[in-house]
Amino acid sequence: GLGFAKVAAPLRARWNAFLSEYFASRRELRMVVHLIDSQVPLQETDVSIMQMVGAAVAARSEQEGSGLAPPLDYAVVLTKADKNDGRVSNRTVDQVRRALESAGCPAATPLVPSSAKTRMGRE
Repeated sequence: GLGFAKVAAPLRARWNAFLSEYFASRRELRMVVHLIDSQVPLQETDVSIMQMVGAAVAARSEQEGSGLAPPLDYAVVLTKADKNDGRVSNRTVDQVRRALESAGCPAATPLVPSSAKTRMGRE
């Protein structure tokens, strides 16, 4: 993932600039699905992605009806939910919800618990 890539700061900054521009301007992009490990605290890169998406959602909302860009949907998938008796802790959900709100993401952003091991979240 983006947060665990061992790269120099200038390269990471270029990646972030690319993603921000891509989320805001890529007309064909209709949805961003953000995978977050539910077993570790929220990472700085996760918050950064939320901020990029929040800004892109707001920009597209301003353009709505102009035909410039369709709305951008966003969902957060909380991975490794099987590690905690098949659910994500309330603390993690609260932390993610607060970060989404601070980033300007829609309040209705879905949080989807997921597990590759048990196939949870595939329905």
